Amino acid sequence: MLKRNEAAHQNAVENFPLLVGSLLFAHISGVSVERINASALVYTVVRLAYAALYIFGTSTSVSAIRTAAWWTGNMTCLRLLWMGGKLINGR
Repeated sequence: MLKRNEAAHQNAVENFPLLVGSLLFAHISGVSVERINASALVYTVVRLAYAALYIFGTSTSVSAIRTAAWWTGNMTCLRLLWMGGKLINGR
């Protein structure tokens, strides 16, 4: 379980720059604070779920749910980048 905990932590560390970059870009480009906060909350909740599933889940079905949590977190960041890009381009 210790190795799974270390791996989950390492994954969070590797994913952190994407979160920070997308939050900063969204803020600088003028995305509303409410949307940024909502996205950050969704990201935090799914990353906590991902970590719990990674550490405690060992079955194939749990790993599928863990993958969905991982992608949800990443898509939240990509959505912030997309919203910021739309505002910069004036659309």
